[in-house]
Amino acid sequence: NTIKKINKMYHQNHILLFFVDNFLRDFLHQNSKNNKELDPNIKFELYQSLAIANDQLGFTDAAIELLIQSLSIDPNNSKSL
Repeated sequence: NTIKKINKMYHQNHILLFFVDNFLRDFLHQNSKNNKELDPNIKFELYQSLAIANDQLGFTDAAIELLIQSLSIDPNNSKSL
């Protein structure tokens, strides 16, 4: 019974992370499509959140690329290192 609960929570977390990932990607895409420039700190945090979500979903390569993008915004921020 405990294992079923853990599996259910794990599955629910992955679904949530998937939606967060898609929402943030769409937000960044729409923002760039409309030629609106985001505050660099917000953009940095969005890329960080995307990297964490992708890592949790098992997409390590995508997570690394997103961390690299965040470093291009703020190379001295220790969150990306």
